[in-house]
Amino acid sequence: MLSSIILAEFADHPYLHIPEDLMKALISNNEVPYINGCGASTGIMAGVSPSILFGTCVSAACYIHDWRYYSGETLEDKIRADMEFLRNMMLIIENDPSSLKVGTEDLSLRYNEAFMMFKFVHVYGFKDYTTGKNISSPERSYLDDLSHTIYITYKTCMIPFDVLGNAILSKIRSKFSAYKI
Repeated sequence: MLSSIILAEFADHPYLHIPEDLMKALISNNEVPYINGCGASTGIMAGVSPSILFGTCVSAACYIHDWRYYSGETLEDKIRADMEFLRNMMLIIENDPSSLKVGTEDLSLRYNEAFMMFKFVHVYGFKDYTTGKNISSPERSYLDDLSHTIYITYKTCMIPFDVLGNAILSKIRSKFSAYKI
């Protein structure tokens, strides 16, 4: 991706912490191939870029996350990158001027979609994170591997229900907050 596009996106979000080594790479290179924005770089979802969350563009968070995946060395670095990704998306939603103009339901949908993106990246981003790296996962028994697969499948199936539950709770909270004196 062109560094000028990324730098312009970062200029729109001065409240984000941009890693110093990323800024050096952007300034010194015209093209930064290991940053592809939102979406998977390989696999069936390659090229699908869900960078707009109900009207809020979170591309800057995706660029930082891509850099963290590129520069990370351990599985702990992946976890930190995923958590930072969620935090940056939340910051962008909070600081987006359009967030002040939308209702509670639409704002909840933005937060829920950000959380859903985080869940997908955290669960399914292992392949993208480890590509080109010498990271070995711990040896696990067949039963451990099977139970992990069942757990991941269960959590993935539950994502729509989590989003629905959060939307219902935010609707209830907004109704009760209207009656406070």
